[in-house]
Amino acid sequence: MLRVMELDHLVLLCSDIEIMLDFYGRVLGAQLERQIQQPPLWQLRLGNVLIDLQRRDQPEQGTNVEHFCFNIAEIDESQVVDFLQRQGVMFEPFSEKYGARGYSRSLYMYDPEDNKIELKLLSAKCEA
Repeated sequence: MLRVMELDHLVLLCSDIEIMLDFYGRVLGAQLERQIQQPPLWQLRLGNVLIDLQRRDQPEQGTNVEHFCFNIAEIDESQVVDFLQRQGVMFEPFSEKYGARGYSRSLYMYDPEDNKIELKLLSAKCEA
């Protein structure tokens, strides 16, 4: 049987690459690792994960991604909320959710193209 160890990369189809580059850099600290000309692709490094941004051919094109989740280092929930508010990021309140490491506190936020991103606190374990 295969053993999945961690998320390697994800690909997001984007209408506005510049806005997405700014968002992932400013809000999550992603760094542009490389840019490929054909097919046009921007690869952002975020910890051990790559986020690939590709241009969406047709604006009405849907997505196959409901949401994706990043585990984040220990930090007070109020600091996360305060930071996201200062960045002008839309988000939902923290709640208890189950993930790969069990129950933990997390919230959903939305990037400029309305992709749902879960931020999960690694050390904030909740009682099951």
